[in-house]
Amino acid sequence: MQLSEVRARAEALGLKPGKTGKVDLIHAIQKKEGNSPCFQTGLDSCDQSDCCWRSDCLPGSSTENKRAVYLRKIKAELKGFNDKIDTLKARAKSMAGKRKTEALEDIKRLEKKFEDEIKLKIHDLTGVSEEMWQSTKKGIEASWKELKKASQEALSRFGSPKPKDRNPSL
Repeated sequence: MQLSEVRARAEALGLKPGKTGKVDLIHAIQKKEGNSPCFQTGLDSCDQSDCCWRSDCLPGSSTENKRAVYLRKIKAELKGFNDKIDTLKARAKSMAGKRKTEALEDIKRLEKKFEDEIKLKIHDLTGVSEEMWQSTKKGIEASWKELKKASQEALSRFGSPKPKDRNPSL
């Protein structure tokens, strides 16, 4: 389905598409219709046989389509990771002393792990053989799992400033 058709459908449902991209707009439509916003989220199969987005979402089983869907999924997850890092940075700014130093060190470690283990591997996924793609994908998934765990630990450790770290004038 063309973007103009997706926009028309969104408007018919009372949504204001603005400059929203196709995937995000389809997710908004799916939510508005009471469905799961699952369009192109990397699912290998779908039980929604009457979904009007099915042909765009699951166009076939070709390796190239699977790679494209997988890369979109990972990029969306990476955006969420970057949001967590931004949250940690904002919280670290409100801290003082040793806690602030530890939080900033954790953030630096997470960013380095992200650069070294995830970003480079994603770049390696383009233009490789099926065997190499599967191997790299497994490596990304393992690194991603470790990175999520480390970011959750950092968020819980430095999640909210202690009362003495808070600025009383705020």
